[in-house]
Amino acid sequence: MSKSLKIKSLLFIFASLLFVESANLVMAADIPAKAGEYGISETLKVEGLKTSLTGTDVDIKLGQIIGYLLSFVGLIFLILVIYGGFMWMTAGGDAAKVGKAIELFTQASIGLLLISAAYVITKFVGDVVIK
Repeated sequence: MSKSLKIKSLLFIFASLLFVESANLVMAADIPAKAGEYGISETLKVEGLKTSLTGTDVDIKLGQIIGYLLSFVGLIFLILVIYGGFMWMTAGGDAAKVGKAIELFTQASIGLLLISAAYVITKFVGDVVIK
């Protein structure tokens, strides 16, 4: 595949995504919000929609789901660290196997840092939006 064809393909994909996403802006409803009424639950109340299917507000349920996902990511990190440690212990002095184990540790740690940073940013933005 030539370089110009790749560039044209990427530009076409980008333009298509931009076109599709612009429809969301057009379809956005103008909701009159009163002072102090912010968040998903308040928006649903203004529109007269159900704010809860299970007795819990939508924003609380979303927070629980995010918490479960972060716990799952932490579990994956723990499994990768244990697997990397096992690889290192069974390397038997082979530099290639030790290198793979160290690379696994590094990648798992970078992944955990990225997820932690995403959580901190989400928490900060959520706190700022709520206030």
